Amino acid sequence: MNERTEVDDLQLVGLRNSPHERNLCVREILVPTDLTAESRKAIAYAASLAKAWNAHLTLLHVYKEPHSLEYMRGPNVCAARERQRQYTKNALELLGKRAKEEYDNCSTEFREGALYEEIANSVKEVQADLMIISTRGNKWFQRVAYGCDTDAIVRLSPCPVLVVH
Repeated sequence: MNERTEVDDLQLVGLRNSPHERNLCVREILVPTDLTAESRKAIAYAASLAKAWNAHLTLLHVYKEPHSLEYMRGPNVCAARERQRQYTKNALELLGKRAKEEYDNCSTEFREGALYEEIANSVKEVQADLMIISTRGNKWFQRVAYGCDTDAIVRLSPCPVLVVH
């Protein structure tokens, strides 16, 4: 009977007694969310891993003004834009509150700006050891026409990324 241990597995992949072995500890998990049902699956998965590793969990939302507001005209434009921004911020805080019910060592972060830049900046600032993101399935036409945020995030991330389908 041949039972392998975790140390044997590390040795198999060449990590035992190497400088990379000490980097296997996960203390901070970052979950960028677009506040959709798909991203809630990634949050649940991240909370489960954070519990197992006793890691801190940060939920990140990068706000982008909806197209419907970009072209608004009139006297109430600023108020409508601020209401939408506040609504999104409140939605993130509610999501964070629900995540805290599942796992207490959790926080939220709300940013505005270019998606990839803000995610990369957040990874560096919170010193994330792992990023967990969701993907919305394989809508091939949309991917060909517009690209895919998940693909770009995985390629540009300064830390390992786990993609939850």
